[in-house]
Amino acid sequence: MDGTTDYNDFPEIHSSDRILIIAPHADDESVAAAGLIKRALEQNATVEVVVMTDGSASDNKKEFSDYLKKIEDNNRTETLPNIRHMEVLNALSKIGLNQSNVIFLGYPDGGLRSMWEDNWDSKNPYQSNNTFNKLNHSIYNFTYQPNVSYSGENVNQNLEHIINDFHPNIILYPDSEDKHPDHWATGNFVRYAALETNYSGMNYTYLVHSGSNWPSPLLFTPKLSLLPPSNLDTNEQWLVLPLNQTEIDIKKNAIDSYQSQLTGSCGYLKSFVRSNELFAVDPPLKIEKINVTIYSLNDTVLSPYTILKTSDQIQDNKTDELISFHKAYNLITCEKLLSNHTTAFSSSEYLWKNNSNAAQEDNEPKVQAVLHDNQSVYIIIEDSNTTNKDLIINYHFRIYNGKNFKRVDVMGKNGHAQYMYTANNSIIPNKSPEIEYVDNKIVLKLPVDVFHDFNAIMMGVDIMRFRTRE
Repeated sequence: MDGTTDYNDFPEIHSSDRILIIAPHADDESVAAAGLIKRALEQNATVEVVVMTDGSASDNKKEFSDYLKKIEDNNRTETLPNIRHMEVLNALSKIGLNQSNVIFLGYPDGGLRSMWEDNWDSKNPYQSNNTFNKLNHSIYNFTYQPNVSYSGENVNQNLEHIINDFHPNIILYPDSEDKHPDHWATGNFVRYAALETNYSGMNYTYLVHSGSNWPSPLLFTPKLSLLPPSNLDTNEQWLVLPLNQTEIDIKKNAIDSYQSQLTGSCGYLKSFVRSNELFAVDPPLKIEKINVTIYSLNDTVLSPYTILKTSDQIQDNKTDELISFHKAYNLITCEKLLSNHTTAFSSSEYLWKNNSNAAQEDNEPKVQAVLHDNQSVYIIIEDSNTTNKDLIINYHFRIYNGKNFKRVDVMGKNGHAQYMYTANNSIIPNKSPEIEYVDNKIVLKLPVDVFHDFNAIMMGVDIMRFRTRE
């Protein structure tokens, strides 16, 4: 048995399908979905690929120089982003996709996380500082919006325009379990834009980065199956797309187009050439309701929780709906409405190591639960190494009311919590947040009024742990 029989097959593709594939970097579209693209084109479906970043941070200058020597072309004057742009077109032409069906947004490689969280407003652009890009705006003539400044607001507007123009019924984008910041940020942007454009089609995700031991082995082994990482604690529904030999060969040829990337990662990229491709669907989970109002967290047993029946519903001032909670790792995410009476509440956490003094722990903190009573909502993080002295915890909420988003950001530090004004759409609730440490749990307490009048909520948590410089 190859293991794929444990999962359902990816749905059949039809000629009427319009498939939008969002790739954080040049090569992700081929690594994740070259076989699917080939299959779709054979079925006369319409496919469009969007490449989010310019590829400017993927190599250092020495590696780039080594690449030019390898291809015996030392006199080339193109930058790495220009070369990767041509590699994308070459790879997709091998699969059969026309250049007119490829869009380059041109945002800085390695900058999507910051644009999602810190540099959302167009008046506060992200300043790139990677090997081949030291700018705060795009300079490429092949991008979707020339001279666009590097901001989350502009990324979102680009994606909304693309969705509205292309009218997809299927969107593929990075999975919530992907550990690369550009990948989970891409997923955030896609879900955000999908909500604002009232997208009602199917969402499927793909996984590229999941630790140093996946895929296993990190070798070109096209007869083996690509299976989900065994260490994922997830409720995702995995789907397999079996590939025939022609599709496998075309996928390898497409990946071979990325010569600038194969110098140092040949085994890794080609390890995705397998007998199938792997996609996922994220089902939301229910938020848990406790049957008493919590006044002091330290006086309350949080685990196991005292839960009312699953049919119980959360009361708010305007609606009588059941909020759902989506547990994920390494990504801020959100889910569409499941029905007229089910609202999606999504959550996640990721360790942010963006400072030489920040120490990343082997055991990542986990969002254990989201609870509520009649007055408050509680976000519970479990971390066996936690104290209230060595952490800065940033909580991010994007609350969608069916027309637009409002943003609530909370910083927890030294046992205190406060709201942060981070973008033009930020709001500061009247009642202050509270944070408490109960055994090895961190509990953020927010007034339930924050979550009134919404269709969906996106939530994420940054945890930074600092150590003394030696």
